[in-house]
Amino acid sequence: MKNLGFAYYKDYFKSLKFKRIRNEWYPVFSGKTFLDRLQNLRWNMPAQPPFGGNHGFSLTTIYPGLLVGSGYIHEIGADKKDENGKPLVSDELKLGFYFDHTTGLPVIPGSSVKGVLRSAFDKDDGGYVKYLLEDKPKIKTGLNIKKLKEHIFEGKGYIEKNGKKVWDHLPMHQRDVFLDAFPVKVKNKFLGNDYITPHEHPLKNPNPIQFLKVMPGVTFRFEFILRDYVDENGNKLAARDKMKLFKAILEDLGIGAKTNVGYGQFERTQVESEHSESSGQSSSQPQQSKPVYTPPPPPPPSEEDKIIKMGAKLQAEVIGEDKKYYYFRFDFGKKLKFKKKKTKLNAELKVGQKVKIEITSDYAKSKSVNFSNSIEIIH
Repeated sequence: MKNLGFAYYKDYFKSLKFKRIRNEWYPVFSGKTFLDRLQNLRWNMPAQPPFGGNHGFSLTTIYPGLLVGSGYIHEIGADKKDENGKPLVSDELKLGFYFDHTTGLPVIPGSSVKGVLRSAFDKDDGGYVKYLLEDKPKIKTGLNIKKLKEHIFEGKGYIEKNGKKVWDHLPMHQRDVFLDAFPVKVKNKFLGNDYITPHEHPLKNPNPIQFLKVMPGVTFRFEFILRDYVDENGNKLAARDKMKLFKAILEDLGIGAKTNVGYGQFERTQVESEHSESSGQSSSQPQQSKPVYTPPPPPPPSEEDKIIKMGAKLQAEVIGEDKKYYYFRFDFGKKLKFKKKKTKLNAELKVGQKVKIEITSDYAKSKSVNFSNSIEIIH
């Protein structure tokens, strides 16, 4: 089989020619021949994909497919038309695509895998990962999520220094490694084309942009070199449990471009799905249902949230002053205190005076009392 990466970035443009229009030369090109070849492409798994990890699992793309490497340049960039009004460039695949340099296979870079997994640790200040570790499925409880993140993505851990355990960078051979994910099985078609259609106006001037994608039904093998993690209290997260966590995240969040409209989503494959160097065998456990993460409900509104709303006119008391500020307090809820610069107000105030102020933003959003400069003194 031909190197697909070479074909996409080199052979694809072999039919590129130039045409002179009004003393200027413009590229003339059609990608139809290349697209026809892609539609009929049948692909067989290499005898030995370059894995090399000690832990891994398989996931299969679902509709509408997978898009990786869209940031690479691929389009010619010509929008001219000939004398008959036909576009000089037709059937163009305008977005780039990521291929492994050696095999030419479309792969998911290890850096992309690492980036998606790392972003999961920032969701809800670690609450999302905590949920996956402790609830569905239950892997390990009582771990510090911030330190676990530093361990996995920054290579930190507890090491012996001068007879003491300190939190520092581990040697390179003790850190986790994220390898490229390679395709290993194709159900029907391997690669295909799709479109996105931005509009300058919701109902006018559609601009179809054609791009290459991995089709649904392609199984990718995600591989890692993982180490056990032990925290300061001796709690251990085994490397195999890290693998389970990574799998749950990728099943939930997906990977690649346009995940917000369904691309880059996976389902568990029916073939061998997990392995580790400790067991050397595929998992015989029944497949668990895909976890569904629900963010924790917001706290109930406080009395301040209910009362201090934009446009409300509220009474407050002047409780203090210094060279720059007047200090105020409300007589409800937690007797909230707040301040404002003297130079911004339209009146001179005295401690103990009652005033009426107009609120300019909701306290529930800003968590501060913002009010207009024009205040009313209550006599």
